[in-house]
Amino acid sequence: MKPRNFVIFFLALLVVQLIIVAVPVHAERSLEWRDGDLWVIDEEQDDIYFEPLRGHAESWYPKTAVLSPDGEWVVFARHTGGGYENEGESCFAARWDGTGERMLLETDRLIHDIYWMNGPDSDFIAVQVSTGGTIYRSYFTVVNFDTGEIETIVEGFIYRTSSWGTRFRSGYWDTSLGLLYEVYGQIEEVAGWGIFCVDELIDFGTSRPLLSVDGDDPTNDPLTDGLTSTAWFAPDDSIPSITLELDRDEAVDGISIVSGWSWHETPSEDRYEWEGIDWWPQYGRPGILTIEFADGLRIEEVLEDMRTPQWIGFPSDVDYSTITIYIEGIYHGTIFDEVAISEIYIY
Repeated sequence: MKPRNFVIFFLALLVVQLIIVAVPVHAERSLEWRDGDLWVIDEEQDDIYFEPLRGHAESWYPKTAVLSPDGEWVVFARHTGGGYENEGESCFAARWDGTGERMLLETDRLIHDIYWMNGPDSDFIAVQVSTGGTIYRSYFTVVNFDTGEIETIVEGFIYRTSSWGTRFRSGYWDTSLGLLYEVYGQIEEVAGWGIFCVDELIDFGTSRPLLSVDGDDPTNDPLTDGLTSTAWFAPDDSIPSITLELDRDEAVDGISIVSGWSWHETPSEDRYEWEGIDWWPQYGRPGILTIEFADGLRIEEVLEDMRTPQWIGFPSDVDYSTITIYIEGIYHGTIFDEVAISEIYIY
């Protein structure tokens, strides 16, 4: 279900709950560990023992699994051996009733956490694995759920994760897509913060309805390349603008805008005391927008000064074959006056 009106992040969870009550779309399911066994809790049926994990050693830890947002898939870790003291686990996926099992990622390490991430066109699984023994070196491996291809592997001393990131899940805007990690010092004490978001490294691709940006190929434009690690910087115009050409044959409800340059330069591997660079507050961010449609209709939108994507819904029956976005007010950066936008995505 696509949102018609975007609500700021801190009210989003309440809105989602109201929508779920008003328009139930998916079966309500959840996961629950009982005495080391995984159960799928389905409101319309009895609780179901998750068969793919039958025989998983009771003493084996960590035990981790995640349910897809639509309640159809369970992604889970199971002991497969190998590695340090034979403690390897691998990542699998199966339908909620236990059918259709397949391996997503084979490892000889421990799997501490699994994250489901909805992208615009594909879903991704971020798996946090670590070596055993006294090494405790961790990795994030991001796998395309549909193709099984590894998108990226990120290595670091990781001791905490969070769902606070730079993107919202398409259709489930109560939770962001990013993952953060904080970097250990060499003696396993926190020596500095190394914040980075997995979605900054994943190419989510260009929105299908988007044909051009200011007349150019949208796949090569940092505003619409699917990466929040790149950014569009406004020219030195009094009222800078962006013109998007959209495909009228595609149903479009609106756009999401990620203000500022959402990029964190993480600490180098040999200098854990360096805190890295957070570029977001240093550049200006758009505050007041005027959006002009192909039929001449104009609307004004006021953006919050926040990192997370902000939704702008289009009026009904408007000609969105071209839209021009005028930046008429800004939030000033701490260092640079240049206004940045990390990404515009069409929904």
